[in-house]
Amino acid sequence: MDDFFEKWKTDKRFQAMVKLGIYIFFVLVVSIYAFSINIDTNANTNTTGEDNSTSIDKPISNDGVIKIPDNYKY
Repeated sequence: MDDFFEKWKTDKRFQAMVKLGIYIFFVLVVSIYAFSINIDTNANTNTTGEDNSTSIDKPISNDGVIKIPDNYKY
């Protein structure tokens, strides 16, 4: 450990390499955390293809014209 601190004090290239390693490690940890949150969020969405929405959410048109509903659910 004394060797590490001695190099840290005297060698600027060693300092830069250690700092770069720490920054890369931090970015990797944050990226993995962000991807894991994104995976959990996507797991809660409806992926089975079942449509549980009401007719207000998706207007149905038989003649090819899209009808926009007057009432919206927030």
